Amino acid sequence: MQVAGTNERFFSVRSEQHNNALSLYVGGELDIASLPALEETLLSAVSNGNAEIVVDLERVTFIDASGLGAFIRAADRATEGGRSFAIVRPPPFVRKILTLTGTTYLLGSDPPMVSIEPQRRDGVREESKAEQMCCDGKRTAAEHRNESSDGKCCTDS
Repeated sequence: MQVAGTNERFFSVRSEQHNNALSLYVGGELDIASLPALEETLLSAVSNGNAEIVVDLERVTFIDASGLGAFIRAADRATEGGRSFAIVRPPPFVRKILTLTGTTYLLGSDPPMVSIEPQRRDGVREESKAEQMCCDGKRTAAEHRNESSDGKCCTDS
C-alpha cells in the first residue's frame, strides 16, 4: 500500500487489524521526508482505540532521528492511553541504533501478532531459524550470523 504523498520505493506501510490489535508493516526509509506520513499512520493507530500496536520494521532500509522520534512519541501516546506499543523484527542496524540511543524499551520481546509469526498447521508458533536466540541469549541467531566472520551461528547444525 502506498502512503499518500510518498514514493513507495522509499517508504511504505501496510496495516492489518486483528480484533483490538493493529500490526503495521513499515518499509523503506524512515527520515524527514517520510516523517509526515509515518507520524500520521502512528497517530491514527494510537488514536483509533487499538489496545495493542505492533510495528514490524523488517523491511526498513534506513532510519534517522526523525523516524526514531516518531516511534518514541507514538509509544509515549500509547502508554499514556493504557495501550501497548512494540517494535518487532528490526534489522540489525535498527536494533543497534535503539541500543545506542537507550530506546530498546520500544522492542517487543516476542511478536504477538499471529500474522507475522510462522505457524504450524495446529496453530502453535513455530520458531524460524532466523528468530532463534543465540546461545548468549542477547541476540538472535540471524544477528549472530550477520556479525560473524564466517556467517555462522553457534546454533547452526
